[in-house]
Amino acid sequence: PQAFERQFRLERGRGCTVNLGISASYLLDRQGEKLGWLFLCRDLTLSLEVQKLRELDLLKTEYVNTVSHELKTPLTAILGGLEILCGEPQFAQNEMISIVNESALRLRGLISDLLNLSKLESPKAFVREERCDLREIMELVLRQFPKHPLHKFELDMPQGLPAVLLDSEKIRAALTNYTSNAIKYSPKGGVVRLSARLQGDELALEVSDEGMGISKQNLEKLFKKFSRIDAHAEIEGTGLGLVIVKRIAELHGGYVTVTSVQGEGSTFGMRLPLRLA
Repeated sequence: PQAFERQFRLERGRGCTVNLGISASYLLDRQGEKLGWLFLCRDLTLSLEVQKLRELDLLKTEYVNTVSHELKTPLTAILGGLEILCGEPQFAQNEMISIVNESALRLRGLISDLLNLSKLESPKAFVREERCDLREIMELVLRQFPKHPLHKFELDMPQGLPAVLLDSEKIRAALTNYTSNAIKYSPKGGVVRLSARLQGDELALEVSDEGMGISKQNLEKLFKKFSRIDAHAEIEGTGLGLVIVKRIAELHGGYVTVTSVQGEGSTFGMRLPLRLA
């Protein structure tokens, strides 16, 4: 008695795909008596492409608005600080210089992340695989972070872990991003652990902390551009770091993982196809 409507995606072979919409409804006469069925079959390929373009256009608008806002905030602080410096006595200038410096560093970080993400999302992006010692990569990551009285760094790797084929520069950047977040989101300190292990035909790389943790409803937002969790709004960041990590994992043919318990900590990881050197 009701109208029927379904969409189908048909693979015709040789890369040809057809998106079909099929609907059926009763055909009634003037007295409301059933005459039969009316079937309608439509090729939805073009309409779906138009819908996709609309979604991309909306995403672009949101992207531009967000980037403009993120760039405006540190620039406002820089310009405001410079304006105050011009009229303040010498003793008040050190604090203003510090604010201007922090804002400039934040601005540089945002621009750097935007450029890196743009390169990674380019159709020309690729991985330059080379023989990698995972322990050496992780030790290089930890050397970038100064010793902290509240944080303890640990490496968790089995003995005899074989050398693998990876783009060492990109993997180091991804693990650096994870480690930086682990430190930022555990302000009370604790252990930050970098681990590597083999799981079947996959290589598992993880960074765990004992920090704030993330609620279940916020987990799905983590790897979206400019996504910042409300509870952590006071912690500065561009909202692009995890997106960059995800893209690096995808370029290697892998994917990202995350597990977290609020108040206990989080573990962020990458699962990559295992390619032994």
